[in-house]
Amino acid sequence: MKKQEILKLTIAAVLCFCMAIAFIGCGDSPEQKSAEEATEETVATEPTEEASDEYYIADGITVEEENDMAVLYANGFHLTMPNTGTWTYDAETTDSLRIYYMDADSAGFGGTLVTIMAFDLDDNSYEDFPDYVVAGENEELGKRFIALFPTDVQYDPEDETQAAEYTELLNHVQTIGSSDASPFVVQ
Repeated sequence: MKKQEILKLTIAAVLCFCMAIAFIGCGDSPEQKSAEEATEETVATEPTEEASDEYYIADGITVEEENDMAVLYANGFHLTMPNTGTWTYDAETTDSLRIYYMDADSAGFGGTLVTIMAFDLDDNSYEDFPDYVVAGENEELGKRFIALFPTDVQYDPEDETQAAEYTELLNHVQTIGSSDASPFVVQ
């Protein structure tokens, strides 16, 4: 079969499946609500207590500039970085925050400087990672923060500017976990 025919058949199958699901839900049960009623009720519903207790690493995240440094405040810690305007962050999951060099990322080289991951205190599965340090623990949150460093080249090696800027930022984050000069502080 040609790719177009396979695509058409796949779309048709998905549509049939959706229609079947829609017909199953069309019974005459008095408990059923209109889509509008269900939407209004969902919007008005407060999050459950269980959901509000979930940890999210980027909850309340901010970056504050302080002269030649910038401080990234996240849930349970803060990280001081050079105020170069060349790095940023992404919450990859509820428990991980990637700090990266923007120019290398946009050029397709990744640019990852460090990934901060939050593990439950009784979870040591991070020990399987090839290059990490324990950055700190927050007993109130029940989290251990791990700084995971890249193990491959994350910038364009043919671009001298990228190489210099990335290396400067990487050298800075690699001090995470050193007792004297760590830019990572548990709050």
